[in-house]
Amino acid sequence: MKAITISQLQLTDAHAFFAMVSDATTANAAGFDVITSLQAATDLLRIELSQSNGLAVKYGGQTVGCVFFYPQVDQFGQPMADRFEVGFLMHPKFSGRGIMTQGLALALQWLQRQFDVARIIANVSITNDASKAVLLHNHFAQLGTFIAFSGDERLQFELVIVKECKKSYN
Repeated sequence: MKAITISQLQLTDAHAFFAMVSDATTANAAGFDVITSLQAATDLLRIELSQSNGLAVKYGGQTVGCVFFYPQVDQFGQPMADRFEVGFLMHPKFSGRGIMTQGLALALQWLQRQFDVARIIANVSITNDASKAVLLHNHFAQLGTFIAFSGDERLQFELVIVKECKKSYN
């Protein structure tokens, strides 16, 4: 199996991003309309990168997936440094191989090195079995369902990060 790695997602990854967001199955599973031009994909990627920590999931050096970590906000609209929402996309040609499962695991490790994370949530379409499996393999627990702004029923998952507690006995 080729190496699975992650790196910072860049605008230079726009072609790979376009390959993902122009696929109807991927777009529908992620809950957005199909993107039909490279320029529109580049514009969307620029927006995503301005609002999140974006990581490229690479398989053998090729970008085949993306992971985005969005800071959650409190009731005043201020970002909470220890709480994130995760979203991810996978090129359908590479799905079903465990690449995103391992890519998300690497991305979660990266996030924990960058931030003092306590909680990560994910919201997925109730019919998106692939994303549900990726989350469950990465120790997320299903919390329940809700109705999204779009009117679609979605599942919410959560990963609580337990910090090591080092007690001093003097």
